[in-house]
Amino acid sequence: MKKIFALLILSLLLFSVAPIDARQGERGEWEEKVIEDYKQATERYQTNLERWNEVKEDYQWAKEKVKRINDISDVDKSKAIERIDIFLSRTLDRMDSHLDILTAWAEKINITEERRAQILEDIENKRAELNEFRNEIDSAATIEELRAISKDIKESWNGFVPSVKRISGELLTQRIGLIIESSEELSVEMHAKLDNLSQNDSEVQEMQGILDDYDEKITLAKEQYELAKDVYEQIENDSESATSLFEQTKEYLQKSREYLKEAHQILKELVKDYREFTNVAIIDDDEDEENETDDENESEDDSDDENETENDLNEENETDDENESEENETED
Repeated sequence: MKKIFALLILSLLLFSVAPIDARQGERGEWEEKVIEDYKQATERYQTNLERWNEVKEDYQWAKEKVKRINDISDVDKSKAIERIDIFLSRTLDRMDSHLDILTAWAEKINITEERRAQILEDIENKRAELNEFRNEIDSAATIEELRAISKDIKESWNGFVPSVKRISGELLTQRIGLIIESSEELSVEMHAKLDNLSQNDSEVQEMQGILDDYDEKITLAKEQYELAKDVYEQIENDSESATSLFEQTKEYLQKSREYLKEAHQILKELVKDYREFTNVAIIDDDEDEENETDDENESEDDSDDENETENDLNEENETDDENESEENETED
């Protein structure tokens, strides 16, 4: 996301240094904290995902054994109980890590404090449910008890999936909204700066045209952003419709991001022209190059953030499917 927030840095070339620098400092610190918290949460998730994958083979063995529950030996039954126990525990670890990711977003994103408190409360309530399941797993002594717990975990998570997708859609949308807001502020200041130049000069007229192109991209980005908001607000308790609406939200946000990236390139062109026209060089070329490198890297991270959210949901569904398969096969 720094790629878009670089708009604020580049604006130093055009406007008074002190107020913009102070604003960039505050937002820059906020953005760095968001990125750091999110990276730590995703690292924990990846660790738990690896630990989950490590026991999948053992879990498959246990599933095969419990298909013939009446013929299973006491030794194999004991092993099956242990392996299903471990698998369910690590499934809960993965779910818990996903909640950490949502928490990292919700604590830092630009939303009302009332809405933030509501989201965090929903997350903590779900975390409390997961902890209750942990206690049940620790107390379980039979295949039948673990099977019942597995079913309860599935129902609990499936019931929360629409909330997860609504929260994810809301947080993703708010992040884009903050960038659009900053971009609109820049536009106002840029118009004021260019309006102070001679409008009869052909180069100034050209820069005004470039600024109009910039405004058009921001307008298009905002239109997609508003569509995304309308869609995620429709997400209710139905899991199937939640998935479809979340996909639509992401599609609109991706289009908005593309327009913002195009706006960023237009702004760079405007900054270059303004620098040459006024001989203003507040930021040197080396600093520009460093910012551009950071922007590209952060843009990739931001794209991964959105994909990671969807991957989390898909993998949780995969876990649910396996648990359902185990129940059906056991009953058969």
